[in-house]
Amino acid sequence: MGFEGSLEKLVFSDLDGTLLDEEYSFEKSLKGINALEEHGIPLIFCTSKTKSENLYYLKRLGKQSLFIAENGSLINIPFSFCEEEELERVVRVVGKEAEIRRSEEGFEIILGKDYEELRKALKESSKKLGIKVKGFGDMGEEEVAKVTGLPIELARLAKEKRFNESFLLEEKEKLEELRNDLEKKGISLVEGSRFLNIYGKNASKGKAVSLFVRIYERLRGKKVRSYGIGDGKNDRSMLLAVDRGFLLLNLKGRFAFEEEGVVKINLKNGEGFSYVVENFILKE
Repeated sequence: MGFEGSLEKLVFSDLDGTLLDEEYSFEKSLKGINALEEHGIPLIFCTSKTKSENLYYLKRLGKQSLFIAENGSLINIPFSFCEEEELERVVRVVGKEAEIRRSEEGFEIILGKDYEELRKALKESSKKLGIKVKGFGDMGEEEVAKVTGLPIELARLAKEKRFNESFLLEEKEKLEELRNDLEKKGISLVEGSRFLNIYGKNASKGKAVSLFVRIYERLRGKKVRSYGIGDGKNDRSMLLAVDRGFLLLNLKGRFAFEEEGVVKINLKNGEGFSYVVENFILKE
């Protein structure tokens, strides 16, 4: 299939610390979100959050269920976006390692390892290294609500993990040892805005974004210009995979990493997101 017409813009954005502020509110990012909608530019969540959480936040914004969840382990494409046969054909061409599953909301493109496999590996590695970790799978809904600041109903959604485990590590000095041991098992460890996260090595935000763009271009028959906005270390691969990546200050008021080619924005969460939309994306 050839590509026609001008470039179509796509914006990929993290949730925590980017679209959402410290209180899990969209208030500061609504200006940018509304501006993208007015210009017909799709906004795709690309986050460590679960599918259930993504659906909850998309419903709040009145948007279709097009998103990347659990640190790139799952791409969700709604039925309204394309026909099943067409999607299967395209994914077979551009995503040979991906698995397609049908759900109530649409089609799932799976890149990650199953949750129980991740939990088992984390338990084995932490025991081997003599360190204490506490994952969401070790916590009840009330404890997740306490450590995240989420209301109980959202803590319940946060526990519905399938391909990513979020956890706390007591011995921070052992982080690299843990990372190396998990790496041998085909598991990646990254630092998010609030928690450490593990997921299958075949998955990452960057890989999922690249696959999504290729699928989108083939389905729509248009070439894409992609943008990414995030604030955490786990956003690095996403910001490098897009045509233009923007790194905001994290919740601690610092830049999570330094990377040539990634534009640093000296603003936090929704203010930074809206600034990028108005001063870069809409003007290019």
